[in-house]
Amino acid sequence: MMLRISFFFLLILVCPSAIAQPTNDTFSLYFELGVPELNKKATGKLDSLLYSDVINSRTQLIIVGYADYLGTEARNQSLSEARSQNVLAHLTSMGVSKSNVQLCIGKGEIDRGIKTKDGYPIDRRVDVVIDRLKMAKKPTSVPKPKPIVKQPAKEPVASNKPVIKPTEPIATKPPVPLSKIDISTLKPGETIILDNLYFIPGRHIIREESVSVLQNLRSTLEANSDLNIQIEGHVCCVTAIDAMDEDTFELALSVNRAKFIYQFLVRNGIDRERLKFKGFGRSRPLVQVERSAEDEDRNRRVEIRILE
Repeated sequence: MMLRISFFFLLILVCPSAIAQPTNDTFSLYFELGVPELNKKATGKLDSLLYSDVINSRTQLIIVGYADYLGTEARNQSLSEARSQNVLAHLTSMGVSKSNVQLCIGKGEIDRGIKTKDGYPIDRRVDVVIDRLKMAKKPTSVPKPKPIVKQPAKEPVASNKPVIKPTEPIATKPPVPLSKIDISTLKPGETIILDNLYFIPGRHIIREESVSVLQNLRSTLEANSDLNIQIEGHVCCVTAIDAMDEDTFELALSVNRAKFIYQFLVRNGIDRERLKFKGFGRSRPLVQVERSAEDEDRNRRVEIRILE
């Protein structure tokens, strides 16, 4: 017994990777008989992986399609490949880069020793595998913000324009909260602020309690089918051009938050042709110098601009 215990600890010391090896996660999406397109249940499962951030811009994926033995071997090979490609197409339409997909193949039919006239529904599937070993080995480069060069102060120049004090909002018409406006009365160029929309600090993922805000926006767009919008992200409290997104390690937090809302609306039935998104970083603050939590909240926002 002592010999076995000693050998176990020796194994940990000599080869710790044998104990703490990253494991892959596999998520199976099931298809109808002979059908290559994703059904609602499969689409919903895939979207939930995206929405819950299980699949994100850093995730390394392997996509493998299958078919059951009903039909010809050639037909089943083509069917399994088409299923994989449809899963890949859906992921890329939601913002996942093709470079994150290590492999996308179809393996044809699964041979069964015992065959029935109805086949095996569990074989009509695509497995989406998160390659955690590849993720563990892949180095992550974090871009460094450029240093800010302070310019020497200039003498004030006489002007007829009103002077904006540091704690005053910039001279633009402030956005109105969506909950307090009739959207049908808005004109192109006007903006609405999504009030009560809260993101996880440093990330582009919203908090659970803010899902209802996006559902309200989706309902508003659904009720006004001729309305096209641009989703605009803003951040506060940084000196760089934008804030760091801890999910992607990019200085693009305002862009990614706007994109997250764009993807939510597309996933929930709003035509992507009606939507645009853009991040402004901290280039358009409502308060020039944040001196309170309220000032920070005013600058840390998402606005909806009416396009037409």
